[in-house]
This record gives sequence, structure tokens and C-alpha cells, in this order.
Amino acid sequence: MFQTRRTPSLRPLSSRQRKLSEYLQSSKSQQKSKILNPFAFLKLAASSISGLPSRILSVTGKVPLYIVVSTIISMMIFFGYSFFTIQKIIVIKDTPGDFPLKNTNQLIGQSMIWQSTQSIQDTLKKSNPDAALITVTKVFPQTLEINVHLARAVLSIYISDSQYILLDSDAKVVKIVFEPVTELPILTYYQKLVSTDYEIGSRIAYSDIRASAQIATVLSRYGYTNFTIQIDDTARIDINWKETHLILSNKSDIARQIASLDEFMRVLTRTTEQYKKVDFRFDRVITEK
Repeated sequence: MFQTRRTPSLRPLSSRQRKLSEYLQSSKSQQKSKILNPFAFLKLAASSISGLPSRILSVTGKVPLYIVVSTIISMMIFFGYSFFTIQKIIVIKDTPGDFPLKNTNQLIGQSMIWQSTQSIQDTLKKSNPDAALITVTKVFPQTLEINVHLARAVLSIYISDSQYILLDSDAKVVKIVFEPVTELPILTYYQKLVSTDYEIGSRIAYSDIRASAQIATVLSRYGYTNFTIQIDDTARIDINWKETHLILSNKSDIARQIASLDEFMRVLTRTTEQYKKVDFRFDRVITEK
């Protein structure tokens, strides 16, 4: 005879036990989701950011685009003129002496951003033709630094109506005067020159006069300024000071001749020898004592 074995029946859980079981199961599922999906926060952030452009467009879409652009440009102009304006100008000269740089006051109050350095240099150059070179540097927020290289006359040319043209080493006109400048060498040209053909800042077109300006620069470097230069119609350049006579020619290699003159003057300043005539027109310098 078989005996049936009864399995004990499960008692129903009380409400308190049931709530505790549900809480434990929910905690385990949350921990499992965190372990299985560690980038859940990043995904949530990315989904929020992805909708940002559409939000911006929805806002700006209510305002015409030209108003938005004009507002931005107006703000840029306002800040450019309000905070970055020229309030201080520093002028640096490469030579001593009084040289008032003209039209610098008109730069005060102008924008540092909207005024280019090239436009400022061009404006100052037109107002100050005596300056050989003007460079402008912006020192933000409100300072302008102007470096001025002054043109120095090395030669004077006698022209009609008792006038003299003063030239720098590049044969540019520095000044036009009505009396000779005793501390400068005087050039006499075979061809008549007219003062109305030249203005301050312009460069002499004749190559032999340009060469004479370079020669005067070399001689002044060694302390010689009291001499005369004569140029004839054969492009011969005669230089006379005291009892010395130098001869060069613009028809041959004038650059080589000027280099030879420079070397000769360097040697001459170290010796006590005297020369009556020195000819630089040939490959070998010809001297006569």
C-alpha cells in the first residue's frame, strides 16, 4: 500500500514581506543596469546637447537674420571704438635734433583695430616728405609707436635762379634752398636743371648724379665734406678737395669704382701720404703723388 507524501503548502507572504521582496528585487535590477550600461549618463547628456541647435534656431528663427548680424557687427564696432582707441603716440627718431612730426594729433581718438598700420604710414609719409622712412607699430590697447628715419642731405646741386637742391644718399630731394650750404659738397652739372622739375621726396633720374650722391656718402663717412664735384657730358666725375683730384666715370662699372674709392679712403686715413691725383676708372687704381 502506497503512502502519499504531502508537500508542505507555502504560506502567503504578508504585506510587509512582500514590500521587502519587491524592494530587494528593484535594487538588484538598478545595480545590474548600472553595471551593464556604464555610459547611460553620457548618452543622456548627448541627447540633451543634440537638441541644442534646434533650440537656438527656434529662438533666432523668430528674429530676422539681418537684425542678428547687424547687432553683432554693431557690438564689434562699439567695442573697437570704445576700448581700443589711440590715446598715446610715441615718436622715436634715429637722429638727434628737433623734427616735429606733422599730423600726429589727428590720429588721437581713432580706432586701433580699424586703422591699419599701412594706411597710417602712408598718411604720415605724405605729410612728412623729409622723413626717409616711417614705420608704425601698435601697442595695445591705446598706444601708437612711430619710428622715423630722417633723410640726411649729403650733396647739394646748383640749379638755376641761385637755388640748390639737397640730396640724400639715394639721390632723393631732401630740401630746396636759396643759398649754398657750406657743410655740404657742391655738385656742378653740365646740363641745366630747373627747380620746378623736382619736389621734396622725389628721386633724381640721372644715373651719374645718383653715383655722385653715393660718392659723397663714402667721403663723408671718412670726414670729408668740403669738396666739389663736376660732371661733364662724357659722364666723367671729377672730385676736388684741397690739392687732391679724384676721377671716376659713370660709363664703366661705377659700383666697382665706388668700392675701390671706399677701400682707398680707408687706407688713406691710416697714412700720412698725400696724392695729387687718383684715377678709379680702370681695373687698377692709378695714383699720382
